[in-house]
Amino acid sequence: MPWNLSVSAAVFEGLLDQADYLFKQGYERAAAVLAGAALEEGLKNRARASGLEVGSKETLSPIIVKLKAIEVGVLTEFEAKRLEAVAKMRNDAAHGGEFTYSKEQISETLSEVRKTLEKVLSAH
Repeated sequence: MPWNLSVSAAVFEGLLDQADYLFKQGYERAAAVLAGAALEEGLKNRARASGLEVGSKETLSPIIVKLKAIEVGVLTEFEAKRLEAVAKMRNDAAHGGEFTYSKEQISETLSEVRKTLEKVLSAH
């Protein structure tokens, strides 16, 4: 059954709008967690649409590795490195790690996630 990436894009756009709202209300950790969750699920959907096997409990890092593989080519090495930083921020926020990110870094992360999902969920 083919994955409908346009439906995924609409769903994740809504999650990112919620993350933006939380960020503007001063809930930086919650915004980072929600953005990370949207990224993880969006990348899982893109991986499945590319014919890759993705386990339900698979986290961001292994999915990023799969999508940057030369034979898949969904992510560049540069994009993958930036997304690994997003994964670290999300993990720090979600699991009580040291969360010393500035508002500017969180805002940039929200933009990065939105840009990445727009790219990978519109690709065929």
